[in-house]
Amino acid sequence: MEMRQTAESFFNKNPKFHSINGTAEHTTLDSHKIDFVTVAQAFHWFNKELTKQEFKRILKPNGEIVIIYNDRKKTDGFMQEYERLLLKYAPNYKEQTHQDVSEGEIADFYGNEVFGKKCFDNYQSLDFVGFKGRLMSSSFIPMELSSQPSVDKELKETFHKCQEEGKIRFEYLTVVWYGKITD
Repeated sequence: MEMRQTAESFFNKNPKFHSINGTAEHTTLDSHKIDFVTVAQAFHWFNKELTKQEFKRILKPNGEIVIIYNDRKKTDGFMQEYERLLLKYAPNYKEQTHQDVSEGEIADFYGNEVFGKKCFDNYQSLDFVGFKGRLMSSSFIPMELSSQPSVDKELKETFHKCQEEGKIRFEYLTVVWYGKITD
C-alpha cells in the first residue's frame, strides 16, 4: 500500500501511469487483455497457485511472464558487511528473503520445464544517503530503525570503511526467468 501511494504521488502527472488497487492473486484487471506480466523482487510473497490462475486469466493467449530478482553477491568486504547489518537489524530477514525461490518453484509456476533463464552482472553505486535508503527500504527492516542514532552511527562507520571516492558498490547477479504458463 505505501509503495503504491509513493508511486502515485511521484507519477501523478504522468498520463501513462495507472495505479490499481490489486494484488498478484487478484489484480482487478480485465480478462485476456494483458500481453506481458513482469514480477520484480516479489515472487516469494505470492500465493503461487492463486497468482498463476490470475495471470492465466488476465493474459492474452500468447502472453508471457517475466520474473526478475537481483541477487546480492556476497563476495567482497562491503557486501559481507551489508549482510552482517541485515542479520543484526532485521529479525525476519532469513524468513522473508527471496533467496529460497527454487528452480522447481519457477518450473511449477510456468507449468513445465520450458522456460528461459538469463543472468546478468549488475550493480548500484550509492552515496551514503542512497546506501542508508537502500537498507531502510528493504521490506524486512523495521521502520523504527531509521530514527535510531546508534544504527545511523554504525551505517556511517560501515560506509566510510568500505567507500571509494564517496560511493559504495552493490554487486548483483540479476536473474531473469521468462516464459508462458502452459497448464
